[in-house]
Amino acid sequence: MTTSAGYRSPRPACSAMSSYSGPFPRRHSHAAIDCSISYLDVWPIKRHRMTIAIMKNLTPVLSVNNIEDSLPFWTERLKFTKTIEAPGENGLNFCALQRGDVEVMLQTKASIKDDLPQVAALGFQGGGVMLFVKVEDLEEIISAVEGCEIIVPDRTTFYGMREIGVRAPGGCVILFAQRVGEEDG
Repeated sequence: MTTSAGYRSPRPACSAMSSYSGPFPRRHSHAAIDCSISYLDVWPIKRHRMTIAIMKNLTPVLSVNNIEDSLPFWTERLKFTKTIEAPGENGLNFCALQRGDVEVMLQTKASIKDDLPQVAALGFQGGGVMLFVKVEDLEEIISAVEGCEIIVPDRTTFYGMREIGVRAPGGCVILFAQRVGEEDG
């Protein structure tokens, strides 16, 4: 099959596709005919095959005005340990925090402006990020964040999670969640 854009498809044309004129390809199947078509077969771009490296983890870097003001939330309330720190002229410019397999990094907005001016030029602000953190014991987290600004009160969702959301120093919203039925371990 050759698409209207002139690209050759490795799959045969399907009569069920002839009546469809929407912007996205449809998938059809029939016991006797394979009518599946992927977007790569009909999308008007050239196909490029590439290998992408396996990703090992994702660590958020949260922009904050002052790391020292943010540290008690992470280290005292949530029991993270500081693993890396980079001092600056007026206190810490950067630090990495770890608890189990979870890592978060804090960097001052001033340090980002100096270190990554191209990011700062885009208006890099922590308020646009929300973290979703699955936990084993939500009650422990609720106790730990007592007195913090609660953005999402304790709730149970339709997708089976009990959650609470808080605003961390620096403006980032963190949604802590525990699967309903996993309260005892």
